[in-house]
Amino acid sequence: MEDLIKTSRPIKNCPFCAEEILADAKKCRYCGEFVDGRGAKNNTAILRKALAAAGSLLLAIAPFAPMVSAPIFGRITLFQQGKGDGVVLLIVALVALGLSLAGRYGFLWVSGALGLFEVGHLFYFFIIICPKR
Repeated sequence: MEDLIKTSRPIKNCPFCAEEILADAKKCRYCGEFVDGRGAKNNTAILRKALAAAGSLLLAIAPFAPMVSAPIFGRITLFQQGKGDGVVLLIVALVALGLSLAGRYGFLWVSGALGLFEVGHLFYFFIIICPKR
């Protein structure tokens, strides 16, 4: 009787544990994984949130990190330039971190662009401004 039930409905193998399950199953009864793609979407959302939070944390650490540690210049950070770049970058990083943890990723292009601007500004500072001193 059980063989008759198995052959009357289409079956497929679970992509996670390779056990036979019904072809229209949404979740594997053996391993508990979603086979309809819901798990992949959830993993993508988790990865997206983790990458956004990691990028925001790196942006928050950047003002405190020494950009250059040379005998002539000393240790230069964005706070020691005296122009408020470190404070602005820290505020933007904390806002980006909060928004990324809340799942709102629209602001991240602004924080990334500001981070790139600050790196470019720092290169300008060392290449153009410092040699004139």
